[in-house]
Amino acid sequence: MEHEEDPRTDQERIRARTGSASTSTNENMEAESELVPLQNAADARIDARSVEAPSEVAQSGAASGQAKPTEPPALNKWQKFWRGVLHVDTAKMDPWTAARNAIGVALPLAVGIALGMPLGGLAVSSGALNVSYSDSHDPYKQRARRMLAASALCAVAVMAGGLVGHHNVAAVTLVSFWAFGSGMAVAAGPTGESLGVISLVVLIIYSAQTLTPGRAVQAGALAFAGGLMQMLLSLALWPARV
Repeated sequence: MEHEEDPRTDQERIRARTGSASTSTNENMEAESELVPLQNAADARIDARSVEAPSEVAQSGAASGQAKPTEPPALNKWQKFWRGVLHVDTAKMDPWTAARNAIGVALPLAVGIALGMPLGGLAVSSGALNVSYSDSHDPYKQRARRMLAASALCAVAVMAGGLVGHHNVAAVTLVSFWAFGSGMAVAAGPTGESLGVISLVVLIIYSAQTLTPGRAVQAGALAFAGGLMQMLLSLALWPARV
């Protein structure tokens, strides 16, 4: 009887093992079947990203191409030259200074013509014109000193030019020394440079005139008066501190 029960028991054990193996196999198949859709979804996402990436790159490239400004063509030397010649710096324009300087130059000339003394009016206007280059928006005291010095220096240049106009050697010698002094005045700063250049130009102009000593002194006095008038126009608003 024992020998008959053992085979049965062995058979039951074999069946139990077979059943558990088939159960685990089924479970594995079910798990794999559940993983397949997940894997397919992940692959689909990767494919979608790979497709969108080139389009995004293309769009960014197009956007960068549109945002990049087009560079203007390079200018040759003549175009640069004429651009510099025709350029107007409006930031340095001052209508009020221009108006008072124009009045200081035009008024004496008009009065001289009206009185039948155009040469006298021209001398006063030349003094006002040369002093107008020293006009600016500096403090009034500094401006007054600079314009007064310019008036005196231009008057001396007018008188000296008229006195040496009859002697070529003396005129050339005086102009040479004055030019040397004007060049050395550059070391004194912008004020010395402007005064030196302006007085040199006045000296050269009046050295070409044939004036008697008396007329040369008169021309120098009239030029000094024109410079003083231009200075008074520039300092007219000093009491108001404008």
